[in-house]
Amino acid sequence: MRQFTSHIDFSLTRKRFKMMVKNVSSFRSNSKKLLLIPLFVVITFTFCTNSKHSNGFSFYTDTELSANIVNDGGVFGGPVLRYKGTDDNYHSGTRNHYHKGSNELAFSDTFEDGYRVTRIDYDDSVEISSRYEFEYDDSNLISRRKFNESGTLIEKWTAPIDRKPGSIKEWHQNEQLKFEVHYLDNLEYEGLMTLYDENGEIIEQDRYEGGELVESIK
Repeated sequence: MRQFTSHIDFSLTRKRFKMMVKNVSSFRSNSKKLLLIPLFVVITFTFCTNSKHSNGFSFYTDTELSANIVNDGGVFGGPVLRYKGTDDNYHSGTRNHYHKGSNELAFSDTFEDGYRVTRIDYDDSVEISSRYEFEYDDSNLISRRKFNESGTLIEKWTAPIDRKPGSIKEWHQNEQLKFEVHYLDNLEYEGLMTLYDENGEIIEQDRYEGGELVESIK
């Protein structure tokens, strides 16, 4: 089975997401709906890796795995993949990816029973630059958490389950909540969308019902 990749794509998406969150002037513009686009890219990033090429960047891996679709439409709206080793068993353990040429570690993934549960990215000095943790319910991805190089939680995505809205949260470097919004299964905003400064003060806040803006509170 073909293996996909979006390691670089997701980095660009993270940058785009941060820029949109920081850009207060666009908070109430039509472009804010783009904040949920990374949900689809998260799926690709989480479950897909090509050991040879990633958008022009070349890597090689120490463990060959094949990806099998186990859920065509996960809670986040994308396919869920489960990885098997060359022995045709679901893989548990770590798979490292290295830069071709320098042979330096680029990123590593940890699997449990075929599902990717952690990912660690490394900078040019082979120091940890970020870490991701993934949580599943059966074959659904229900949570993704991002930690910075110091191990501090800076982003958390939670999927909607049993009619309970999902959420997206981001924190400032001082661990103060920076942004939060809730959304429904169809990726429509529900409830409050709030942007905070580093002191915890609300910068802007809107309220949504079924994806429609019903009130600009601040």
